[in-house]
Amino acid sequence: MVRVGRVARAVRAAACVYGAGLVPTARRAVLVVRGEGFRLEEAAVLGILDPSVPVGELGLFASRQRLRPLQYRLNPPEFASLTEDKAVFQRVCELSGLPVPGLLGLFYGGATGWGVGGVVLAGREEWVGFLERGLPAEFVVKPTHGHYGLLVRQLRRAAGGFVDESGAVLSAEGLYGWMGAQRQFRSFLFQERLHGHRALVELSGTETLQTIRVITLVDGAGSAHIVFAGQKIVTGDSPADNLHDGRTGNAVAEVDPVSGRLGRVVGPGAGAWRLVEVESHPRTGVSFSGFQLPLWRETLELLERAALAFLPLRTIGWDVALTEVGPVLIEGNAWWGPAPPNFLGVTRPLMRALEAELGGAPAKAPATSPRLA
Repeated sequence: MVRVGRVARAVRAAACVYGAGLVPTARRAVLVVRGEGFRLEEAAVLGILDPSVPVGELGLFASRQRLRPLQYRLNPPEFASLTEDKAVFQRVCELSGLPVPGLLGLFYGGATGWGVGGVVLAGREEWVGFLERGLPAEFVVKPTHGHYGLLVRQLRRAAGGFVDESGAVLSAEGLYGWMGAQRQFRSFLFQERLHGHRALVELSGTETLQTIRVITLVDGAGSAHIVFAGQKIVTGDSPADNLHDGRTGNAVAEVDPVSGRLGRVVGPGAGAWRLVEVESHPRTGVSFSGFQLPLWRETLELLERAALAFLPLRTIGWDVALTEVGPVLIEGNAWWGPAPPNFLGVTRPLMRALEAELGGAPAKAPATSPRLA
């Protein structure tokens, strides 16, 4: 009954927003949710619950449900922990010589943890001592199996403990207790906090780290291709750059994989009920058109090395941070979601590249996309 009530409320809200009748809106909801496999939240921000949107335009988008079977055929599930466990991803990158944020600590609930310098952390007293004395002035703590930026906290030292991006104050005891009290995620990793390249800070007027989502595909000949690149753009005061089905209000820009220049930029419109194109940053007024991402050649070189290092995972969604010292891998995703490509309406063409590779044909990256290997 709870689910039925939630669906009914969503249909009524969509009908009101789009000025459409309940019956055609309900029919569209059935088509996109039951027929196409979208979640209501996904469909809402993409604007495809609007009955006036031609059915043919649904072909620009794809749901996670439609995407996942292709990913399972390209990525052996037994190897998924290489990316889906952030602590394992960290170690694989370090062993492969791929740049990642410095690892500071690993917390595993009631099990033994680890701290920078090889410190063994076996209980509350050791953990609290490490938190008080073993961490730098600022750092990031995140769940090892997290997603959507949930429970990611950027902390800096202050009198008596730590302060996060919201201004909340925690003591070392409080931080230890907060991690131990979580039920959805039981393990966390501590990393150095990175700061974005000054060009991106000036673009968005925020110190929040803004990453590029790049999806790579390694073809049957062992060559790596970019099949999608999008710069995530923080538009307000969000402490993270993720999109989360439009709930954060952030935008995403299409990136020309050859030049590293920004193309179309889209983000949620009023009420997050459809996507709108954005020409300039709402905070800084800087124009997005033709904006050149720094360090693009270095980024392409890093992606080539990373895509081949993580074989037999053949398609990975990378989050790459551009910093003053170079591009850095923040995470990889074997089960990358369709949200950034869906925002730009290019998920189905992307899926056709995956399907072509599985059918034995050469992977068809966009015409402007370089072969990395």
